[in-house]
Amino acid sequence: MPRIHKAFVTAIVILVTGVLALWQGSPIRADFVAVMIGFALASIVVLWVFPETSVRK
Repeated sequence: MPRIHKAFVTAIVILVTGVLALWQGSPIRADFVAVMIGFALASIVVLWVFPETSVRK
């Protein structure tokens, strides 16, 4: 995946996670916000660290 696409996906993950974490009327339980932020950070790290799989002939 090109770096621009990775950057775009990273920005979307950060934006969505930030909005959900800061939303005052959120239906998400208060103790679940930490899990959500941790999952978002882990998914960003995995996106940038691990290479894509490809099919070799």
